[in-house]
Amino acid sequence: MSNEVEKSIAHFYDDGILNDVLGEAGIGAAGKWDFGELSLLGQGVVALANKIGNMGRLKELVGGTAFYRKTDGPGECSGMLACTFGFTIEFYDVLFGGAYSDNHVRGTAVHELAHVIDFRFFLRRLETGQGDPILPSAQLSRGPDITSYAQRGGYLEYWGEAVADWVFGSSYKPKDSPRNPLAADQRLWIERVLTGWGW
Repeated sequence: MSNEVEKSIAHFYDDGILNDVLGEAGIGAAGKWDFGELSLLGQGVVALANKIGNMGRLKELVGGTAFYRKTDGPGECSGMLACTFGFTIEFYDVLFGGAYSDNHVRGTAVHELAHVIDFRFFLRRLETGQGDPILPSAQLSRGPDITSYAQRGGYLEYWGEAVADWVFGSSYKPKDSPRNPLAADQRLWIERVLTGWGW
């Protein structure tokens, strides 16, 4: 991990502080969480909030989301690291088993939150009638494959990987193959959407 990323990582000293920070983003935690596991996800949340600008903007984008700790996922999510169902994100044993770096876990939190943001954008536009109800994930221009998961996952997973890369850069899945950085126009577009500057 680069020194720049390491310096920006949040540190939580107890459950109360961690849950307060998650609550600021409108995220609740359910299930039996290990403090170290939830802390890594919390660090991803803080990194995303910092990149967007502040916790208030993140709450606007994802508020009302729940992190659930499960052993394994159902159906197509079986064997996966995590899965998002609407505003609920489930995180599974395999993510925390030691095979993945801490930054991969942090990036997974960001990836899954990107799915929630995508869905909320769609619903907000549908409910308010402000523009066509579209998913940001379907609008992001697709450049070189960021990661192997982005390569095979369609536009939804490309979006999740792109947002994780936007936050953590190459320190998210650094040894993946293929591993290509976001193009400058992709970075700018993601920044404009997530900070509220407009499309």
